[in-house]
Amino acid sequence: MIRLILACYPKAWRRTYGEEFAALLEQTRLTPRVVLDVLAQAAKLHASAHRTRFFVGAAELMSIGVEIVARKMGLAVNIVWVPRTPAETVALLALFAPWTALMIRAGRDRSLRPSARS
Repeated sequence: MIRLILACYPKAWRRTYGEEFAALLEQTRLTPRVVLDVLAQAAKLHASAHRTRFFVGAAELMSIGVEIVARKMGLAVNIVWVPRTPAETVALLALFAPWTALMIRAGRDRSLRPSARS
């Protein structure tokens, strides 16, 4: 059971903390609540390791969704259009809003910036 739990954690984390964590788990009574908590922590570590991918993917999905809705409502003919009505302006802003939020977040969060090479 402990090997399965450890396998849920990212490789880099396992290399650093795996043996120590395995020893801790051997000394702990693995109730369903404990196992669920440990697995939730593994999921959080995976999510934080792939945060950039998550935000870019979310921005892509939101943009695609807005484009589909805008086209179905007759507000757009293609992916980027010149707005002629207030509704078209709102749709266009909604299309670019996730990307704007992503850029703002990248400016605030060093983990989203490319690492500087020395």
